[in-house]
Amino acid sequence: MSYKYYDSRYTIREGNPESKPNILNNLKFNYGLLRKYYLSLNTSWSYNAVSQYNRTEWIKEDHYSVIISTLKDSVKTQSYNLNTYTLVSLASWWSTTNQANIYVNSYQTPEPSSFSNFNYSLFTQYDFLFPLKIMGQGLYRYNSKSKNAYTTEYPFHLLNVSL
Repeated sequence: MSYKYYDSRYTIREGNPESKPNILNNLKFNYGLLRKYYLSLNTSWSYNAVSQYNRTEWIKEDHYSVIISTLKDSVKTQSYNLNTYTLVSLASWWSTTNQANIYVNSYQTPEPSSFSNFNYSLFTQYDFLFPLKIMGQGLYRYNSKSKNAYTTEYPFHLLNVSL
């Protein structure tokens, strides 16, 4: 029997007792230079991957719908990723961390459906040390639109500032 967890009145997470084991294969190459610059290349593939799956159910008595979020297996996946990461000290009181990720993902579902997509994310963080040991930080993140076997995530920007 599967579990149900109610995130809200309109969203339910549900287990999938029919899921089969998955083996995820990974090859990764990492390179670092001067403890400041990093590069990572990664590829992964699976013949029985697990993917997020959402479906809508209509509750007729109450005249509203709920989203049931579960996991589905039997998805063939292949993924390629390039990640760059830099740490830069601009002054004794000012440093920055920057990161860029590029992904190419391919999916084949049992329905059948096959597709590939390209997406990326960008991240930058600035750290400041002001007089009297007051610290400040600003960070920005952007994720492009991405799609997995059954769901889509739309692009978003995130900005945080703290003192």
